Amino acid sequence: TLDKVTKTDFTRLLDILKSAGYKGDNLLGAVIKNTDDYIPQEVLEKMRAVQKNFKEEDVLFAIESNFDMPYGKLLWLEIGNDKNGFKHMLNHIPQLNDKGIPAEEVIPVLRDLLLNHKPLTYKTKDLSNGHIRYDVYYTYNSHNFVVGIGDNGYIVNFLPRNPK
Repeated sequence: TLDKVTKTDFTRLLDILKSAGYKGDNLLGAVIKNTDDYIPQEVLEKMRAVQKNFKEEDVLFAIESNFDMPYGKLLWLEIGNDKNGFKHMLNHIPQLNDKGIPAEEVIPVLRDLLLNHKPLTYKTKDLSNGHIRYDVYYTYNSHNFVVGIGDNGYIVNFLPRNPK
């Protein structure tokens, strides 16, 4: 939910989304208008059909990956909160920028990695809530990155990190 987002967080998030090509001023719903590219209806329908637990109004992008992975091919990023999703990724903007990914490119680069780049490797982490998080490693522009993905396909995090 967005009830704990400060005005500064909201403004920063909205600016990043707008610079990434999103349109609108209402973060809950209207901010994403290019739904054909970033939220294809056929992907949402597949997510609904397999009963993925997601907040459709908070989805920033949804894809069907070209790679078979243990967490499946249906992946999505939501606005999230301080611990996961895009709001959590805002904490890593300086590190991503240092590796050549400016704030306005975070969502497009992440989407491109998941759609078009074969993972280098992945590690699993058992979480205290009984779920598994997959740390999936990629190379982009000669730098290594990790994408944290829940066992349901929810994108938890994205930051620079070498495989361990």
